[in-house]
Amino acid sequence: WLQVNNDQPKHMLYLTLNPRLAAATISEIRPYVPEWLNLEDVVMSLEKWMRISIANADPTYDAEKDYQTKNRVDFYVFRRWFKDQPDIRTSFDPAQLWEEYRGVLRGSSESNGEFLEQDVYHGLPVRRGAFEKHARKKVHQILRKFENYVIEHRYWLDQELASRVLMLDHKDVLSNIYVDEVQDLTELQTRTLISRLPQSGESFVFDLTGDISQQVYPSGFRWQDIGKMLYDILGINIRKCKPLNVNYRSGKNLVEMANWVLNKMEDDNRIIGEELQQAYAANDGAMPSVIAESKEYMVGKMV
Repeated sequence: WLQVNNDQPKHMLYLTLNPRLAAATISEIRPYVPEWLNLEDVVMSLEKWMRISIANADPTYDAEKDYQTKNRVDFYVFRRWFKDQPDIRTSFDPAQLWEEYRGVLRGSSESNGEFLEQDVYHGLPVRRGAFEKHARKKVHQILRKFENYVIEHRYWLDQELASRVLMLDHKDVLSNIYVDEVQDLTELQTRTLISRLPQSGESFVFDLTGDISQQVYPSGFRWQDIGKMLYDILGINIRKCKPLNVNYRSGKNLVEMANWVLNKMEDDNRIIGEELQQAYAANDGAMPSVIAESKEYMVGKMV
């Protein structure tokens, strides 16, 4: 595109949830593009793009007062709250609970950023959550308690930005959207991006890359949901692509251990992918192991 144009590509966007990754991507791309190109307007974090979208379309938005960073709820806020809940600390994994809160109860398409009611949550298919249906009543009670904590302390979740952008009366259309580490996005965030694609049958590029086994921000992400949303919103059936399942970075032993874990997760009703990873490296690498020692011993080994 840049070979035949010399103006800012306002129809293109490269997004990722992680601001540091966005900054690193800009640094990597900079030597290969013209100096006049403002990469900061093309490559950015998802949150930055959503804030810009709201500011451009909603005159009531106050950039200094709305969605202050200090009031943003994340896993660390949840974990601090979780530690003060002795009745559930030994029964549930905080990371799983957080994934269910951010990715399902607040981040599913059905939620629109709001906390799902118990009957709606229980009615979701088994594979749409981290917990099986028999546990959902208890999980909902726990996370409702956390939701009340969030409201009481006036925290906000990133899903609220997605919901607000989705409701905007916008005029800009993005024909080229690229998302890196898409597994960190929730269904609601992905739906928000799809809503900015051309709606009239025009051609577009919607390029998503990611690895569900390398999730940093638990989101309840599933690849098959992308196809369903594209069909529901744009009436498009996507073709299956050959999975990229060759691991070029890790030794054989580590990949086999990861495959064992992924296979176990599939047994527990979590879809990871059609095929497990294959190791490309000739070196087997060190054998993964579990070490059970005292806290003092472990800290000593780490430092």
